[in-house]
Amino acid sequence: TVMLSRSQHKIIVFDMDGVIFREKNFWLKLHSVFRTKQKGFQLTKKYLKADYKKLVTEVLKLWKNRPANLYLNLVKQGKYVTGVKMTLKKLKKRGYYIVVISSGSWHLLQRALKNLPIDEGYANKLVIDDGKLTGISHQIVKNNNKVPLLRKICKKRSISLRQVIAVGDGENDIPLFRNVGFSIAFNPVSYKVARAANITVKSSKLTDILKFVQ
Repeated sequence: TVMLSRSQHKIIVFDMDGVIFREKNFWLKLHSVFRTKQKGFQLTKKYLKADYKKLVTEVLKLWKNRPANLYLNLVKQGKYVTGVKMTLKKLKKRGYYIVVISSGSWHLLQRALKNLPIDEGYANKLVIDDGKLTGISHQIVKNNNKVPLLRKICKKRSISLRQVIAVGDGENDIPLFRNVGFSIAFNPVSYKVARAANITVKSSKLTDILKFVQ
């Protein structure tokens, strides 16, 4: 078992989809709701690695003028990972500053911020106007900028990236895992993600990470 002294780590950063909420990919679920899954897959295949900005633009075009209530209902329906509240409460008690950085939904993040002891969060906001999606998004978390965002948070709190623990499950968490002091892959989506982390926790309960985070 890897144990860490409390003084060593000050911030713990979480991904959201699959870690805070059960759904592994909120946007994919939204594709299902809007029946744009087929097209969404094609766009993802084409642009995910090559041009992430283009991917976002094209997907937003697909969703332009769709009813926002379908999207907001999906936000309401999102189920938390078992034990998330207890886990975050215990981490707060242990003195951690809790951050969420996700390329998922800003509206979903607002729900988490309201219900859970999270100190700071970043995600991507679909703009709604007159009950419809506008096809515009405030894109804060991109496919490759989790580390720069975290660096800013650390700077503000005068600590180094080595004093951060990261918990994630996706490929865009790999740069985080490589830059922080300690990393946990929670039900990782691939072997590549698991390999990049210090440890892997496969469990339906988030509380199972607590034994590695003192």
